[in-house]
Amino acid sequence: MSTSNPTHLKTLQIKAKGNFTEEIEQDAYINLSVKYGLITLVNTKADLCEQMKEVDETCPLRGVKDFTKEVTLPKEIPPGKYTVLADVYTKDDEKITCLKAQVQF
Repeated sequence: MSTSNPTHLKTLQIKAKGNFTEEIEQDAYINLSVKYGLITLVNTKADLCEQMKEVDETCPLRGVKDFTKEVTLPKEIPPGKYTVLADVYTKDDEKITCLKAQVQF
């Protein structure tokens, strides 16, 4: 993430880089969880290929990829520690990777 001290109404830039050694096809998915301290705010399953459109990529995915996403933070974020967990799976339920990020407001 591009800012070490994210604040309300600022743009947060999220960068990721990965090497897809095997082709990732349609129906791959992400199990996404967002927690505020110990409280789970979001717990959802999302289509990976649909989400890749947000960073101008399409499936199938293969090789080294760099991803950048900018998000404007709303003013309504309560202060505290937030943890984002993303587990990524193939269409055959094989784990591709897991990502973890923590942000303090």
